[in-house]
Amino acid sequence: MKLIYVLGIKATATRSHFWRTFIAIVTRNPLALEALGWDCFHFYYLNQHVKHVRGEFLRYLSAPSPEDILDRVARRSDRPRAPVGA
Repeated sequence: MKLIYVLGIKATATRSHFWRTFIAIVTRNPLALEALGWDCFHFYYLNQHVKHVRGEFLRYLSAPSPEDILDRVARRSDRPRAPVGA
């Protein structure tokens, strides 16, 4: 019920897609409602994760720490590498 509220009513970006899919499944293949529920569950939580990762990435790009892990990896990748097969 929470997913119906969030994806079908509250979230304006997904509202029309959700209801179109929901009505199509109810009318054509009601046995697929459980699969729709799982898909909505995964979409909702992965979408939340994407928002978090995007926010953290933008925060990092706006003010990176000099000793951040990405900087250490970049410094290591600048080092000359031994030729393959040597």
